[in-house]
Amino acid sequence: MVGHHHKNKKEENTYCFQSIFSDNIGKSVRVFATFPSNTQWNAKEFLGSINAVSDSSVVLSNSKTGNKDLIPYKNIDYLTFTEGFEPGQDFTTTSEDQSNQNSKNENNENLNSKNEDNENENNENQNNKNEDNENENNEYQISENGNNENQNSKNEDNENENNEIDKNGDEQQISWEDLKKKKKHDRNDIEYNKKLVERILNKSAVPRNPNS
Repeated sequence: MVGHHHKNKKEENTYCFQSIFSDNIGKSVRVFATFPSNTQWNAKEFLGSINAVSDSSVVLSNSKTGNKDLIPYKNIDYLTFTEGFEPGQDFTTTSEDQSNQNSKNENNENLNSKNEDNENENNENQNNKNEDNENENNEYQISENGNNENQNSKNEDNENENNEIDKNGDEQQISWEDLKKKKKHDRNDIEYNKKLVERILNKSAVPRNPNS
């Protein structure tokens, strides 16, 4: 509860209210004010969240009625916050309030630390995932290169085998040609020997050897 008891310190009270409202914009507050010149009602209570603050008045927004009430600081007797509020640097807090504030700060620090740890963990997991994907891609590339090498080796073996077959075919072909020549040579020898025998028997001249 905050109030003023010295009417000759209105300027100080105005600054005090302005400081409190500025530090707690958006929070719910109950304001008790008096209006001496009002003949219908002298005192009035306002409930709402702090919407706007100036150097002379505050605007409260009532979510239930939809009204926005502008209350001059000079008419405010006291106010009550329905939820925790920040007293600001102009007030000295009790040890309990200070303890609550320290606890709140500690909770915020722990939350920030937890968020930072989660962020670091997520980054580390992402880095590990990227590294695993990179290793997997490298292994796949190595495997693909190995398959290419095996295919090249297989093609080279097939080429060598085909060359060997062609070479053997040439050898076989050459051997066949030699064989035909040899047979022809043998036939010529037989013919010569036959003619030679006939000439000897007939006492004729010796025939010329066609292979010589």
